[in-house]
Amino acid sequence: MNTRVRFLILMAAVTAVVFGASLAERKQKCIDLVNKAVAHYAKVGADKAFFDISDPKGQFVDGEYYVFAYDNMGKCLAHGQFKDRVGKNFLESTDPNGVKIIVQHIKVAKSAKGEGWDEYSFRNPTTKKIEKKTSFIKVVAGKDFFFGSGTYLE
Repeated sequence: MNTRVRFLILMAAVTAVVFGASLAERKQKCIDLVNKAVAHYAKVGADKAFFDISDPKGQFVDGEYYVFAYDNMGKCLAHGQFKDRVGKNFLESTDPNGVKIIVQHIKVAKSAKGEGWDEYSFRNPTTKKIEKKTSFIKVVAGKDFFFGSGTYLE
């Protein structure tokens, strides 16, 4: 391998470390986690899947990435970051801009595609600041709940 190629590889690696993953890569991570949750649900059923998703040290939490699940009435069924949300209703909860987050998620889940992205503001547990976030939402076909996972845009 010549010196120029080595230099370019080194610079790409340094850039990835310094600037982190691109937005496209972070969004793909969300899609992958949600699809993994859907497959897990299909394999083990609702009770076990929701229990596993809510395990902060489990396979559905990866650093800042985690899966959540809500029903179409706004009740939290599972949450990898905030287990204390499970069983509570968040239909009327708003972000600092007055956006009803779960209502928006439900609209995405009920859309013709049954999946998509939703943007809102949320407290980043790493920075402790309110930041813009986008979450991938996917309904489980024939069910009245959805899975989601998000990434911060800032």
